[in-house]
Amino acid sequence: MYKLIIIYLFFTFFSIASTQVNEAVDIGANTEGNGVRALYMGGAYTAVADDFSALLWNPAGLSQVKKVELEISLHYLDRQVTTGYADEFNTESLNNIKLSSLAFVYPYPVYRGSLVFAIAFQRVKNYDMLTKYAAYDTSQNDYPIEYVYADGYPVNPFYMQDVYRSELISESGSLKKWSIGAAIDLASRFSAGFGLHLYTGNYDYKNEFSQFDINNEYQSVALGQDVETITGIRDFTYDFY
Repeated sequence: MYKLIIIYLFFTFFSIASTQVNEAVDIGANTEGNGVRALYMGGAYTAVADDFSALLWNPAGLSQVKKVELEISLHYLDRQVTTGYADEFNTESLNNIKLSSLAFVYPYPVYRGSLVFAIAFQRVKNYDMLTKYAAYDTSQNDYPIEYVYADGYPVNPFYMQDVYRSELISESGSLKKWSIGAAIDLASRFSAGFGLHLYTGNYDYKNEFSQFDINNEYQSVALGQDVETITGIRDFTYDFY
């Protein structure tokens, strides 16, 4: 009877301070491969590979597993991103807990040698990010405004300046890895194994942009036109399979 159950709880904490939006890179992503011991040993674990994580490092090593193993790990994200824009600073916080990995290994009883089966799930990469800037800006932006008079006659596009600008950028999603494998002893000190891996996931991006004419400069009272607020949303989604 197999009674051994192995459970790992692996938490990671990240706090990022950035002076520019493009510096807030996603350093909190997981790396390929799994298992606390294996990750700390790096590539050297490939030669050891004697627990559930062998499925992701060296499937033949599964033949060394003699008892049932169950592995669970969680990924805890605590991230703060600070951006500086036009001498103003904005800080956004992002917190969540996600399943990082799940693995199950079952040594099938045989008369001689070893026959082991394994299945696993791993969240290879997280794309969660939240960034915001907001400030009064005297420079021109890069968003052309199609201004139309009350009589329906359009004027040439212009670019607003001396306005209060705000932009919120959110990213979410993850790259997931599903694995199955097995190993068998073919002879003394000689084992063979295989692993099949399927990658799935998604990446979602959303950008919310706003401009506020706080000085009330863009207006034409005679023609009934008044540009108070300009807003825009850009978003897209990638699916991986």
